[in-house]
Amino acid sequence: LEQWEAANGGTFTYRPGTSAVTANSDRNKRIVQGSSVGAVTLAEWESYEERMFRVCMTSTNEKLIIGGNGAIAAILKYYRTRGNGITINRDFEEQHKLALNLTTIQTDYGIIHLKAHPRFGDLDGLRYTVFALDVPNIKFRPMVNADTHKRENIQDNDFDGRKDEFFTEAGLEVNFPESHMILDNVQSIATTA
Repeated sequence: LEQWEAANGGTFTYRPGTSAVTANSDRNKRIVQGSSVGAVTLAEWESYEERMFRVCMTSTNEKLIIGGNGAIAAILKYYRTRGNGITINRDFEEQHKLALNLTTIQTDYGIIHLKAHPRFGDLDGLRYTVFALDVPNIKFRPMVNADTHKRENIQDNDFDGRKDEFFTEAGLEVNFPESHMILDNVQSIATTA
């Protein structure tokens, strides 16, 4: 996302011929820094929400918002106050199962699935940070020139069969950075102008 916001779209020339994106109000801004007190105005949130769904690779317009408990709580409070329907999803279709419970909200632009992640809560700097992810544009990939090893016959002695294991370095590849966002320091969202 930093490369997306850099002049000319950074190393990958995502946005050739453009200047660096610095203002939160810029439509190309993908890493949004909240105010020093963490208060987001109604107009700002509506702008961020629209920008979040501007590029979406699913026909259902769904985003996964994962982050710290503080930011998730602020977002939930905003939608509860506004009267948006909130549901806890436990019965996804088989192809959409993530093995975790998500809070789902229907917004004016699409559906958001919220999940507070404990690792964000462990770090004070991430408690009020969320990632808005377009899941189809995130791929789990092995690293180029990774040191890969195969361990053979790692099964228990009483196991009737054979188990092998591969160790390698891998990471998440982010495709289409314009379909993702980071919202930092979201402590509260105003419900009126």
